[in-house]
Amino acid sequence: MHSLLKTFASVCLLVSSVSAEEWKSADGVISVTVPDESRFVETESQPPVSIIWASTDETLTLMIAEVQIPPNTPLRQSSIEQGITGEMGGQILNSTSEMRQGYELFTITNQSQDFTPELIMSQNIIAINGKVYKLMAMGFGKDVRTDPDAEKFLSSLKIHVARRDTPPQAAPGSWGASTNSETSMVDFISQKLGSIGILLLLICGIVTLILRVSKRDEPSEL
Repeated sequence: MHSLLKTFASVCLLVSSVSAEEWKSADGVISVTVPDESRFVETESQPPVSIIWASTDETLTLMIAEVQIPPNTPLRQSSIEQGITGEMGGQILNSTSEMRQGYELFTITNQSQDFTPELIMSQNIIAINGKVYKLMAMGFGKDVRTDPDAEKFLSSLKIHVARRDTPPQAAPGSWGASTNSETSMVDFISQKLGSIGILLLLICGIVTLILRVSKRDEPSEL
């Protein structure tokens, strides 16, 4: 009996530790793996940002934002790219699209030398049931495309909703059937979603300042 209880307790501890390593959105739609707590600090956030993790060396920020959009509105990859470069400058290094559980997932990496140190940011962008989820890895003087923490964070995205074989208005060839007004709205929304990067970078700046102040206030070791 004692052995059985000991085994049960071990299983509970294992489950608890696994759960602690996963962050899930408040609506339960997506989840990601929590970064290494020994090298990342979770900081306060305000909408549209849901959560921020900043590396203690201030070179990498991992962030998730959630933005409401009209129901059944698809996103256009080229317009998202225009929004990103229009606000942040620089150039698109890589841009791909894939279907994930019936939803279109965009992965876009942008490089901008308008910042010091140079900024390289990769984003996962996906629209699900009238909401856009943006996973962002921002590297300051660091290439997030090859950084193991950034790669692990972005690739850990899980979707916890029923699969749709054909998302509304996103099936192949649907663009040709769209009216001009529908297409203009899709472009407008997609560009705006790309351009909110500046706001998020301002938040990153505040996070960095908080980290520096926290380090300064830490008691020095004798």
